[in-house]
Amino acid sequence: METPLFEETEENFKNNNLGIDARFLYSRGIAYLQQLSGSKWTDYNIHDPGVTILEQLCFAITDLTYRTRFDINDHLHDQNNYLNLFLKPEEVFSSNPVTLNDIRKKIFDEVFEVNNVWLEPISEKNSLFNGIYQLMVDIDSNIKDETSKKEIVDKIEAIFHENRNLCEDIEDLNVIDVIPATLHADVEISHNADPEEIFARLLFEIEQSLNPVVKIYSKQELLEEGYSEEQIYEGPLLANGFIKDEELQPKTTKIIISDLIKIIMQIDGITGVKNLNIETEGKKHETQVPIPKNKKLTLINDEVQELTFEKHNVQLSKEGMPQDNLKIANIERQLNEFKSIYKRNIKSTESSEGISSSKDLKNIDKYHSIQEDFPSLYGISHEGPTYPKDLASQGKAKQLKAYLVLYEQIMANFLSQLGSVKKLFSFDDKEQQSYFYQELTNVPNLDQVVNTEDTDEKVYHEMLGGQPIHKNYAKGLKDINNLLDNYIDRKNRLLDFLLGVYGEEQSFNILTQFNYFNEEELAKNIIKNKAELLTNIQYLQSNKSLAFNYTHKKKFPISIFELKLQSLLSLNQEAGFDDKKCFTKSFNEIDIIELSADESEIYKMDMIDRSFDYIDNIDIEPLENGDSATDLLNKFSFFKDKKAPIQALVNGLSLDNYMIGKTEDKKYKVVYQGNENEWWDIGEFDTEKTTNTAVNELTKFFTKFNVHCEGMHLLEHILLRPKNEDTKFGIYILDQNYNKVLYSDKCFSFKERNKIVKELEEELKNPDYYEIESLEDKSLEITFNSKKLNVKFHSIEKYNSVEETYDLKENLFHFLSNEVVIVDYDRKIGFFIQNHKEANRVPEEFYNFRISLVLPAWTHRFSKNEFRNMFAALVQEELPAYVMPHIHWLELDDMIHFEEKYIDWKTELHDKGSATKKFKKLSEELTEFLFENSLGRQ
Repeated sequence: METPLFEETEENFKNNNLGIDARFLYSRGIAYLQQLSGSKWTDYNIHDPGVTILEQLCFAITDLTYRTRFDINDHLHDQNNYLNLFLKPEEVFSSNPVTLNDIRKKIFDEVFEVNNVWLEPISEKNSLFNGIYQLMVDIDSNIKDETSKKEIVDKIEAIFHENRNLCEDIEDLNVIDVIPATLHADVEISHNADPEEIFARLLFEIEQSLNPVVKIYSKQELLEEGYSEEQIYEGPLLANGFIKDEELQPKTTKIIISDLIKIIMQIDGITGVKNLNIETEGKKHETQVPIPKNKKLTLINDEVQELTFEKHNVQLSKEGMPQDNLKIANIERQLNEFKSIYKRNIKSTESSEGISSSKDLKNIDKYHSIQEDFPSLYGISHEGPTYPKDLASQGKAKQLKAYLVLYEQIMANFLSQLGSVKKLFSFDDKEQQSYFYQELTNVPNLDQVVNTEDTDEKVYHEMLGGQPIHKNYAKGLKDINNLLDNYIDRKNRLLDFLLGVYGEEQSFNILTQFNYFNEEELAKNIIKNKAELLTNIQYLQSNKSLAFNYTHKKKFPISIFELKLQSLLSLNQEAGFDDKKCFTKSFNEIDIIELSADESEIYKMDMIDRSFDYIDNIDIEPLENGDSATDLLNKFSFFKDKKAPIQALVNGLSLDNYMIGKTEDKKYKVVYQGNENEWWDIGEFDTEKTTNTAVNELTKFFTKFNVHCEGMHLLEHILLRPKNEDTKFGIYILDQNYNKVLYSDKCFSFKERNKIVKELEEELKNPDYYEIESLEDKSLEITFNSKKLNVKFHSIEKYNSVEETYDLKENLFHFLSNEVVIVDYDRKIGFFIQNHKEANRVPEEFYNFRISLVLPAWTHRFSKNEFRNMFAALVQEELPAYVMPHIHWLELDDMIHFEEKYIDWKTELHDKGSATKKFKKLSEELTEFLFENSLGRQ
């Protein structure tokens, strides 16, 4: 069997050094030449022109290989310092604060005036509200004046809002007050112990147990402890070092005296302790010390002179001998030394090694012509032949030059492609090309073999599909590259690869199936969307759950989830940002006031078949210079009458829904298919050409209108919640199937309701409180009336059968009183919000980690059930798992009603906060609207 001429072996593939080994390339080339040359004789020595060409080719290939092996930094950066998508570990692993500890770290990192900060859920047992937190801040005792404290509190609140997650909010922010504590104890120390050091250590260690200092670590310290980079950068990226989760202990709520004894006994030099107690506010505590929620205990005040034995009453003894003559100054010095160990030092967060700019930028794409390296005898360098320049010699030199130019163009284009890798990985791709080339400007006397004449004359080549190619070298080279460059397909595949690098496997099928563009426009639009997604990939991925900051100076920022959907669905990124860009205002912007049924003359199908024809795409000509699309559109009744049928927004985009016909006065009438068998007269024009162009402009207009309307509003239900002091909190009673059966006839404040719920448990066990009452319409209801609590419950459903109602009442009593089966009390009650007497009773879970997405239902894409189903699936995939969406597709009238309230609500929240009467009223109205629209979805 004959050996293949160009044999590729696994060894050759593995050995990536062969490309820079000129000797290997030369020897392999000679071997190939020997196989190819057959019976023709040559000694394959360097005087052979073919061998000389091979030698130059081998050196050129080593140069190409050498440049290919440059560091990745050199390939992705140039003098313009192109940014690329290969992120650093801290950018990949870090995220927006998600957990409570994450928020604490962020605040502690940015506010140096705090000793500690706690974030706790407002976790009243009798409430289904989740995501509401209270902040407690321990401000440094050196901050004395109230103005400075207020500034610190405002800064902390701003940090929370800047990092707030979807469906979360804060209710309270309190500054921790100090409760001075006095330590009483008899302490025995060893004979060689320093009493002053022991006293300082004792105070310090107990203070540490009462108020632990948060320790900050450097990256190197964590690496030495065995943490991986992924573990180190998990959570928010901090500016001043790293904080372990275990450093962030919950706020101390009580001090166990026996725990303090253990701490004291672990101090070197202490051999015994007795009679230990702590005194606060004149009361001694010998077993435990309760600490109120917004307070902290401290043994050490800033005033050193208070560190006296009279204050702390700690008696130190050596072998039974009291140690009384201690110097306060020495204790102060020792105490400061201990405190300095835990002193908060700024440890900058070192940046990891990533793909960064190279200091020594290399001209990767600069091509050096091999013709300059040939012996002068060949006459192809810039000096030309050194021998007598007869025509025959010049002709041979030009023949060789022309032969070499073809291969030099390939090598030069290779370098151009290699040097443009950075462009492929960038998104500022105005050139829209994926194959790159360069002119052979370094080839000596190039004009001798290629056409450099500045001409626009073209020739046609069968090898290039008969496409016209410029005769001029530079222009023709560009033509050929453009013909061979399948930019859209290649760029799409490259972007898909980059999306896959960052785990973004989301396809753009929804754009492919539902779009307003032709095939080429669609492909370019998808590339644009993918590029936008990748441009913001780090921000989108690390802030997936980030909500909008309703206190931000930018009036209407939006959440990261909304930004992501805008990229994936090609939604209008302006609509919804402010009151001038909401969806219903689009009608005014494009000169349409309302949408209603058209009142134009209606044509029946028989007349349409006789007198009208469809419009062919090939009959449509672009607008000529001086023509105005607006002038043409204004001749349609949609614009003259300032109204259009709602159907036109869905099917007015297609030429298939228009026909034109010639009238008796030789004008051209346009009809539009409003219904299956009805065509409406919508305009008249002078010529067929103008008519075709006008209808085409009309379809473009409706396309633009649809695109402009398509967007969404996101509303977090938790921001609609009532304040705790509002009397809007009601109670449900549940049956054995855990269905809501009774509701309270009045509402309470949050605190009042909690009190009633606690006492209601015993009341439910009294059978005398259950009754059946007849209503005016003769129907029956079950009631529960507690005179002690002054609250009456009524059944939600009404009944007609006395026997059925009685059985229901008895079963309900048995369940609530635990006579048959013992069930936790929490599973017997539920909660609702009722904004006023006539309002809906809104279950409290409506506010719990839920959002409403409000979208227009009237556009071409949004009106299709298939699109809505795909949209719902996409929302579930992109939304954080803890959030439940309610999707509302609103018709025009409902959208107008919603947006009037929503924009006012958002403006009021931003400008004046959530405490105003106007904001509360708007919240009530939006709650009613969204709840009624989502009843069928719950």
